[in-house]
This record gives sequence, C-alpha cells and structure tokens, in this order.
Amino acid sequence: MKEQLQAWLGKAPLSYFWAVEYEDSTAISQFDPLSGLERQWSDVLGKNKRVKTVYWLPFSRDFAKKVFKRCDILCVSIPTERRMMAHIPPGGNIIIKRKGFIPLGVGSSGRSERKAYVLGFEKDGEIAVIARDEKGANIDPAIVARWMRGISKTDDKGKLSEGD
Repeated sequence: MKEQLQAWLGKAPLSYFWAVEYEDSTAISQFDPLSGLERQWSDVLGKNKRVKTVYWLPFSRDFAKKVFKRCDILCVSIPTERRMMAHIPPGGNIIIKRKGFIPLGVGSSGRSERKAYVLGFEKDGEIAVIARDEKGANIDPAIVARWMRGISKTDDKGKLSEGD
C-alpha cells in the first residue's frame, strides 16, 4: 500500500480523457465506458478511419471512480460543461496533448504554470487550438500558440504526447 501511495503522489490526477468520433459516426474513448479499462491512442490511429471530431471530456464522479477501480489511475471530476471539442478538417493533423505544466509567464507571486489539456488541428501551416487547465479554466490561446511552436502532435508511432 505504501508503494502504491507513493506512485499516486508522483502523478497528477487526470481531469479529462480523450474521445474521437470517426466520419462513419462510430466512436472510441480513452477509457471504455462500461468496463473503465484504458485504451491507447494508437488504437485511434490503427482504425484506418478518418477522425471527424476529437474531444477532451471531463470525468463524472462515478466514471472517475470506475477508472480508478479498474486501472488504478487517479481522476478528478470537474463540471461536465467544460468539455473540449475540435472538428478535424479533411487533411488536418490532430493536435492532442496533455502537458504536465504550461508556462503562463511571471506574475507578482513568481512563475506561473498550470497543467494543460490542448486540443485542435494543424492544416497548411495554420494551427487552431483550445486549451484548459486541470480545473477546466481556459488558457489564453496566444500563450498556447507560443508554447506549441516546435511541439509535435504525436510521435511517429501515433502515441499521445504527454509533456516534457
């Protein structure tokens, strides 16, 4: 139990989980809604279907408990209206990133950083993203755009980038 507690303390709890809707209206999410078992981002890309919409969805209290029980992953519940959604245009590259901390600048109390969930797409050199922190508060798009420069969307194996 002590080792398990130390492992949990070393990780920030999840506030959101990813989900995608394909052009044929089928969908897949990071955690199976019935069992709570985790899927990998590579499962999304392995379907050989065009992704129409990508989501970061907040955990309900019950779903957070289910995921914890089945996967031993700490999750927190935030208001469900704080979901994020990005429609991916044909030929667009998905941007989905869970970043440990995104620098927000220096304030009166020193350097400010927040855990960030970033979602959007890149097409023809243009990037469109939305970002929220772990409590569901919006993060300024200008800050996200500066931070995104040089950050890859997914690695060459299609894995979700989780931060540096």
